[in-house]
Amino acid sequence: MRIGVIADDLTGANATGVRLVKQGFPAATVVHSASVPSGDNYQALIMDTDSRYVRSAIAAKRVTDAMNQLKRWGARMFTKRIDSTLRGNIGVELDTMLAELGESSVAIVMPSFPDSGRTVTGGYLLVHGVPVQDTFVSKDPVSPIITSYVPDLLRKQTKHPVGYVGLHEVMSGRNVILQHVEQLISEGKRLIVIDAVTNEQVDDVAKAVAVIKDRPIVPACPGPFTAAYVRAVTQQQQEDARLLVAVGRLPH
Repeated sequence: MRIGVIADDLTGANATGVRLVKQGFPAATVVHSASVPSGDNYQALIMDTDSRYVRSAIAAKRVTDAMNQLKRWGARMFTKRIDSTLRGNIGVELDTMLAELGESSVAIVMPSFPDSGRTVTGGYLLVHGVPVQDTFVSKDPVSPIITSYVPDLLRKQTKHPVGYVGLHEVMSGRNVILQHVEQLISEGKRLIVIDAVTNEQVDDVAKAVAVIKDRPIVPACPGPFTAAYVRAVTQQQQEDARLLVAVGRLPH
């Protein structure tokens, strides 16, 4: 499986690459406007579009170009690296990725990064327990964050309906998570924000949505959810392969 990641800055791109390498996926970062490497040396490419602080139209164009490069390279899974404090053209860039992947595609947005003090509860992004709008990013000279409520922030940037799955559902287990995600998808939601305050909850969400096979799922996160989703999908594929072998061995 080849994985294509879109990142809006180099630091995030490299950090995601390191996570994937640790999971056994040889990875390389490709900076904006550079060519992708040839050959079979890598299973993951992270495209740095350098688009966090550019106009939305420029960001969309760079993401389109990056997606086309990744498709030609042979990527089959696509993920979006976002800033852990939600700066940048997140909604626009996700819209562009979904447009490239077709009408059935859905983005699962999980800004939680528990090991770095980023958690989402009630739909609100907290940085070490402080609403993100009350932190240093509210004074960002280019992309100030003026709301901590993630669904509202995305609605201002995307043309698609935004759904939300709360902490109560996440704590209720994978089956409940999957049920709520599928319900939101059936209602036409293309971006779905999901709460998490622990690494275990991030993993549970990843395992829940990894069983969805009838549409492209785009993880959008600062790193942890992408890593968990790749791991969960890989495990699911291995289980499916074992089941196929077992069925094939049944006597006729």
